[in-house]
Amino acid sequence: FPSHDTETYREVFSKSKAGEAILEELMKLYYHRLSFTPNDPHQTSFNEGARSVINFIITKSNSI
Repeated sequence: FPSHDTETYREVFSKSKAGEAILEELMKLYYHRLSFTPNDPHQTSFNEGARSVINFIITKSNSI
């Protein structure tokens, strides 16, 4: 699959007020919360998958 360069992510998520707001909301929903769900390894894996997408965006856009 095609991968966009770091500058594209930076333009969308770091240099745009709308992009910053979206990233902030995504981080509240999927990043700044505990991934672990007691007695439910499938939910824990699902939560960690969502968190990893946000981590990818943060890394590519050099946000935070």
